Amino acid sequence: MKELSIQLKEDEDILRRLKAREPKTEKNTFFAYKEYFLGYLIKYYHCSEEEAEEVYLESFTFFCLNIREGKLSLPLKAQLTTYLCGIGWRKLLKKYPKYGKAENRPPPPPSTVGLEEVDWDSLDVGEEIQDPLEWADKARFVKKLLAQLDQRCQEVLKLKFWETAPFKIIQQKLGFPSPEAARKKSFDCLKKLRELVAAHPEFKTII
Repeated sequence: MKELSIQLKEDEDILRRLKAREPKTEKNTFFAYKEYFLGYLIKYYHCSEEEAEEVYLESFTFFCLNIREGKLSLPLKAQLTTYLCGIGWRKLLKKYPKYGKAENRPPPPPSTVGLEEVDWDSLDVGEEIQDPLEWADKARFVKKLLAQLDQRCQEVLKLKFWETAPFKIIQQKLGFPSPEAARKKSFDCLKKLRELVAAHPEFKTII
């Protein structure tokens, strides 16, 4: 296992690159952290792999948003996987309450450090909109944004976030070669949508 100081320095370099929105770094980090994240949720919360994968896509999105908005600042007090898992377990319990009641701290996953140092309340995990009028306004805005994406992306995002379809179903309905291919397309399309939303920060919480 790497020494903590070395690991944190490497993570700080990744954070800088993510904050600069380097496409290659975001993609590489997404796949580098995926197996660890899934193992964490499955081991501690006993959810299915498919459920963990769905939560990972959403968690990684908000993980990147937190970095871009400066909510994860230097020097890091914990590994990036700690922050990501902290977002993940909250989203899991919000999406699937059957896996337990919210706790003050997530169970410590292997090889993460600094849990006690993290200001969890400062992290954005994507709260639901409570005001139905506000939601209707934002839904109309998202519809306009989706119209600017290609037809394939529109179909994928509508299935994933409007119908909450699993990637296996998206694969079958849209003819992807595998659920992983559908997941990758969803990630790429969501990235395009985030870029459009970036011009309208008042709507950032919808994705």
